[in-house]
This record gives sequence, structure tokens and C-alpha cells, in this order.
Amino acid sequence: MPAGHTHTVINVAALAATGAVAYGLHDTAYAVTPHAFGLYAAAFLAGTFLITPDLDLANQHVDAKRNWGPLGILWVPYGLLSKHRGSSHSFVIGPLVRLIYLAVLLGAAAYITRALMPDAHAWLSGLALPTQPAFYLPLAVGYLLSQWLHLFADGIYPWSR
Repeated sequence: MPAGHTHTVINVAALAATGAVAYGLHDTAYAVTPHAFGLYAAAFLAGTFLITPDLDLANQHVDAKRNWGPLGILWVPYGLLSKHRGSSHSFVIGPLVRLIYLAVLLGAAAYITRALMPDAHAWLSGLALPTQPAFYLPLAVGYLLSQWLHLFADGIYPWSR
């Protein structure tokens, strides 16, 4: 099982490689728009540096928790509830559970903000998420690919579980 730094090197190299492939396809029928690649890269980097399978060790010192800075403490309950290399290191459940956990944290923050600052309700209500599936596909691919590369580096394969 590689150290956190090794996971980062693998993922950053893979992002560079996919960037080169995307650039190479720019004049073909398989072209990737800069906007789509930007979304993909942002999600890939978030999955590499902030939302990794190793957050199941958040009660210890892990790179992803440190990358959150003072907010890293928010991942300690997730780490305490998750067994290392358990379902958090699965190909579908793990990535989804981490996103749901993050959504719950963001929802709680929005609720508290609204309760403490009623004027913020108008501002929060004005935040609209895009409705086009084309917006979410590169985000999903980038995030999931970053998670799966981590699992492959750990020697975990979808056919071995």
C-alpha cells in the first residue's frame, strides 16, 4: 500500500496524461472542450487532494485531512465510522459515501448560516446548480477516476472484491 505522497504522484501524472490525450484529440470527433476538461481536472484534483479513500484514517495524520487545513477536523467522524480499507475502499460505495458525507456537512453549514444570518437566505437561495447533464459528467469522471487510481495503487481491483 503506497504512502499518500505516492498516491498524489500517480494521480497528478495520470491527470497530465489525460490532459495530453485531451489536447491530442482537439481536432477530432472525440474532442474534449476546455470547459469540460476544466471540470474534469477540478474534480480529479479534489479527489486527489481533498476527498480520498484514505479519509477513513482521518482520526490519524493523513495528507487529505491536512489539505483541508483547520476544516480537516470535520472528517474525523467519517474516519471513526469507517474501517480502513473497508467499504471506503470500494469502487462505488466508497466514493458515493464520501460525497454524501460532504453534502451533509455543506447542508448543515447552510442550515446554520440561514439560522444565524437570516439575510443570507436570499443569497443562498440565489445559488443555483446547473441542470445540464453535460456539466456533471466530467465532474463524475474526474472524481471517480481519481478514486479508482488510488484503489488500483493499493492493489484493490473491482474483480477482487
